[in-house]
Amino acid sequence: MNLFILSITLLGVLLLAIYGMTRGAAIDAEINRLTRTKSPEEIWAEFQAIRGTLNLYVVGGILLTGAFALMFFGAGGIDPRHWTLENGIYAVIGMTATVAITLGQRMLYSSVSHNKTALLVTVLILTFVIFSEVATSSEREDSIVRDRSLNSPTLQAVLGRLNQPDELPPSNAGFYQSEAARYQSLANQSEGNSKRANEARAAEYQAKADAEAVRMQQAITLQSQTKGQLVQQASALEYVEHNHSAIVRWLREISASSYNAAMMFAALIFVIAFESGFHFSGTRAGILSEVLSRMGYAVTRRKTPALPKLATPAPTPTGSLHGRVGESDTGSLHGRVGDALAAYDEADRAEAGEHVSCPQCGTPFKKRNKQHRFCNPKCKDAWHNTQNPERAAVAAKRGRVTA
Repeated sequence: MNLFILSITLLGVLLLAIYGMTRGAAIDAEINRLTRTKSPEEIWAEFQAIRGTLNLYVVGGILLTGAFALMFFGAGGIDPRHWTLENGIYAVIGMTATVAITLGQRMLYSSVSHNKTALLVTVLILTFVIFSEVATSSEREDSIVRDRSLNSPTLQAVLGRLNQPDELPPSNAGFYQSEAARYQSLANQSEGNSKRANEARAAEYQAKADAEAVRMQQAITLQSQTKGQLVQQASALEYVEHNHSAIVRWLREISASSYNAAMMFAALIFVIAFESGFHFSGTRAGILSEVLSRMGYAVTRRKTPALPKLATPAPTPTGSLHGRVGESDTGSLHGRVGDALAAYDEADRAEAGEHVSCPQCGTPFKKRNKQHRFCNPKCKDAWHNTQNPERAAVAAKRGRVTA
């Protein structure tokens, strides 16, 4: 199993999934379905839930990309206690960029007005995000291996032997040397056979002293060689690749690849799952926000205690109605409403680049994108307010103009 080919395949599937989620026709179909089948209260409840999930993804994205910025951008690590002033400055710069990038992701993923440029920007952002998050995940796995290796009993035993003081075997070299000197002195003071006997004893003790010195030197050399071997063994035990997580070891075994390749692939799976959920949550939040807007509710950043229910016009007395509107007027009114709805449906069905008539004023215009249905924002507001009078009242209470 080639992990490189699998990685490319997974990235391709991610891009196809993003394209499928952000395709204009699919988004419009889902918006129209929700508008027809769901009540405002149901849409609002789902929107609140998905917005909470999206915020969790934003926090997770900031933490993942922020760890990359702190470790690789210049801070040198994620522990502020080890930072210098220069590290702190780079940490602020890196985290600011991280927050900006992640919030940009949130806005981009929540937009339902996607086009080729937006898709290209998404790919560019994903390239950086996937790279940074894979690097962060790999660094975390590398830290796990190093920590397990440094805390292994085998390494601790080797370090214990290294820290033991050197102990040389007992030596009689000093005694032999002194005896050799004593007999040599006696030889110098005597003559004849006595002189020769003392010189022989002096030479005997000197030979023993030399042999003892050679033995001690050999012991010192052996201890030095043993210490060197222990140092090499300790260095090898400081990072033992077999201490990788079980999933990394399994991936390496089934793919017959290196530990690094298996580690990168495991990190890539995690990152792709995270980014897929992030993109889906953002897209879903954007769709629900657009549905609420079409229903006449403006979605703001502040929390709304409860979604106000659409007002139902009070029934008008039959007599009063007939007293003010004649049959011909009633037919004309229904005709104008029907024409406006038909014009809106026609503008909604048209593709980007086609020329249509504004449902409100009838002015011809060219659609810029799939959601472009009116010649200007004023006509859009007027049309929606006409279809749903409560919309204008809600906007007035919130102190802003809905679009």
